[in-house]
Amino acid sequence: MGCKVIEVVAGVIFNGSKVLAAQRPEDKACAGSWEFPGGKLEPGESPAAALQRELREELALDVQLHHSMYRLEFVPEVGKQIILHFIRAQKLPGSEPQACEGQKFRWLGADELTSVAWLPSDKSFVEYLYNIMNK
Repeated sequence: MGCKVIEVVAGVIFNGSKVLAAQRPEDKACAGSWEFPGGKLEPGESPAAALQRELREELALDVQLHHSMYRLEFVPEVGKQIILHFIRAQKLPGSEPQACEGQKFRWLGADELTSVAWLPSDKSFVEYLYNIMNK
């Protein structure tokens, strides 16, 4: 029996010098933890296309995609592998995030990145991002 591979994309969405963080809703796994918004890729979908779709669905947000920043692979349980793509994006002028799924969100500066409880899968990226934002 093979390992089930799940690909997920997360948007590292900038608005000036701040980045968008979203809190997972109560009805989802790891409820209350903070994450970079995004979601699972659908069959045949690229990470970039998935991110555009997920941001529209979850936050009614339009962004300009820039580049892949980070890729992480981990095994949360036996028989499952997660591939997590972090893609840098810029909020488009006039497009503001909305809580379409009832989630909370915040714009965080570099000095605020450690002020929220991140999903365990996002913590190593947060350290990486902190170093980039403080250059």
